[in-house]
Amino acid sequence: NEKAFLAAARSIAGVLARPGRYIDAIMDVDRPTLLIFGSHDRLIPVTAGRALARRRPDWTYIENPDLGHVPQIEDPAWTAAQLLDWAPAPRKRVRR
Repeated sequence: NEKAFLAAARSIAGVLARPGRYIDAIMDVDRPTLLIFGSHDRLIPVTAGRALARRRPDWTYIENPDLGHVPQIEDPAWTAAQLLDWAPAPRKRVRR
């Protein structure tokens, strides 16, 4: 969708214009994070994903050499498998 692509491009331009705010936001994330990146991403260079992974070694970084910007659409089965492998098992609820 051309509209969505343009919106994403504008968002990226905003980040590039104010990189300090982006870095602050990234460093403030205090939850387990899975970062999935496609090596063929034409919107965000894969080097940016790798740099982010170095900045946040506590995050899990997975790179697929065959995918682009939207792995969840390009290969939903692979993406779901990564999520399921990474996500903690759900806790059983105790009913009282």
